[in-house]
Amino acid sequence: MNFNLVVTLIIFIITFYFIITEKIPRSSAAIIGGAAVVFLRVIDEHEALHAISSNLEILILLMGLMVIVNIMAETGIFQ
Repeated sequence: MNFNLVVTLIIFIITFYFIITEKIPRSSAAIIGGAAVVFLRVIDEHEALHAISSNLEILILLMGLMVIVNIMAETGIFQ
């Protein structure tokens, strides 16, 4: 197997472990996992920034939805 593939799979599994078990906040686990991929040179900084910028509309939509759901949860609508 390719070294980059193995490293990426290990980082992916570890990141999802922390997301599922909630030992650290989900957003922190995702940021640490992404930073680990860049730090270990699986992808370079330019590829990472391109992946983010090419999907910026989707990321903004998801962030907006998370804000709305958080506000609605505080009102007790999901109870």
